[in-house]
This record gives sequence, structure tokens and C-alpha cells, in this order.
Amino acid sequence: MKLQTFIVCDDIRTEIGKKHSLIGVYDDRILFNVTPDKKNTWPKQMKLGIFAKISFEELMPKSFSFKMKYNENDVPLGEGSLNIKESEKNKNKFIVAIVNNNFLFDQPGKIKFTFVFFDESKKDIGSVSPDFELEVEELVVG
Repeated sequence: MKLQTFIVCDDIRTEIGKKHSLIGVYDDRILFNVTPDKKNTWPKQMKLGIFAKISFEELMPKSFSFKMKYNENDVPLGEGSLNIKESEKNKNKFIVAIVNNNFLFDQPGKIKFTFVFFDESKKDIGSVSPDFELEVEELVVG
């Protein structure tokens, strides 16, 4: 399996024709602008979108989990089944667009995302992660 695309952004919209529009794409950090009186005031809430495309070479998984390591804490973000239509089975890819309208960051730090895939007996058959960590920081303005 191979992670072909992984993008973190503010919002994702599904368009006609199965297209996705990604709004407010982040590079390597999420920066919260704060005034001096709000410095080090956590948690901070925001809308957060994740767009990923994963290809599978042979074995198509039956289910997955999605998690992140936030500083040293493992945080589950979701799980689900992969019910592939018969007409889609030869494409061997998984595309996910997730938007959390009330995502909470409880402190500054580093985030690493991971997808884990399972076969029909719930056995772990592999995982993929983007090759970067996302920094969560504050910038004091004003």
C-alpha cells in the first residue's frame, strides 16, 4: 500500500463529478494568531479537514482505523469498513475526505497521522503515514 496524497486543510467540499475542493491547505504547521492576553490559552478549537488517497497493490483491506499521535498521546480519529463496489474493485484505491467542525487542540506540539488497514479477520495488514509531522503553534500578534 502507498499513501499517494495526504493534505490537511480548513475545509473540504465535494463537488459534482466526485471532485473535491480543498480550502485553506496547511503546509507543515497550524498557526494560531493570538493577542498577548490570550497567549498559552488552550484548548483552541477549529474546523479541520483531512484528504487522503491510498493505493493498494494486491490485497484490498476490509476495514481501517485512522489515528494521530499528538505529542506523545495516541488519539483515535475514526474507523470504518471498506465496502468496495464490484465495479470499483479493479481500481485498488481508497479516497477519504474527513471534516471535523469542532477539532480541539489542547496544547502546542507535533502531530503525526496514521491509517491502519485490516483484513476480514481484523488482522493488521499494514499502515501508511505521511512523511511529515504537523506543528501546532501560537503566534502572538498585536
